[in-house]
Amino acid sequence: MTNNAIVLLDEFDKLRILRGANTDNFCQDYQASLLRMVEGEVCNFKRSEESDVESVDTTDIMFIFLGAFEGLQDIVAKRMGEERSGSRIIGFNAVEGEVPKKTDLEPTNEDIIEYGFKRELIGRVAVRAIYEQLSVDDMVTIMKSCRTSAYRDYQRRFEAMGHKLVCTDNALAEIARIAVDRKMGARGLSAVFSDILLPVMFDLSSVDDHFVCRLTGECVRLRKNPERTALGAQSISA
Repeated sequence: MTNNAIVLLDEFDKLRILRGANTDNFCQDYQASLLRMVEGEVCNFKRSEESDVESVDTTDIMFIFLGAFEGLQDIVAKRMGEERSGSRIIGFNAVEGEVPKKTDLEPTNEDIIEYGFKRELIGRVAVRAIYEQLSVDDMVTIMKSCRTSAYRDYQRRFEAMGHKLVCTDNALAEIARIAVDRKMGARGLSAVFSDILLPVMFDLSSVDDHFVCRLTGECVRLRKNPERTALGAQSISA
């Protein structure tokens, strides 16, 4: 059976081979199995113990690997320093006025192999892209425009309880700064909202009245409860 599809593997960097680590053998076996799929072969699998064996031809399937690859930049920086006769262009020993181009920072096959991936597998990855870290403004845009963002999720939770949640722009900016500092990306926004709002939701679950809860930048910075106004008594916009 021929299949056309796109397979995206997130956290791919967690599969690197670390010599002496408990996951060493597992990652080696996993990479070897993945190599066969990326090269294109018929793979047999079962959805459950009771189901029949199904076959999937991976020849026409595109594989996309995502990951933070933390530590890979150190390998790239080391190589660049050696290539430039010991002059390091990244870090405290950077040569003044010498700024690396983005293309210089792109890891080579040898860099990724040193990081912990099989040569044969990396040779099959034809296209590579480096993404810059999300900024505070990017995070705010995600929260305000994405229907599945953590902000929209908590607004729906408050509505389910009979309340309304409103965050000012300053509050969203403060939440975004916390997520950036934690270096967790957009997924860290949900954890920040949880830290701030779960205690509030617990308190609201024991009251009969319904409120508009307005979260400001000061509330986020000082870990204060949102300002409460009786629902319907006042119109408040985000």
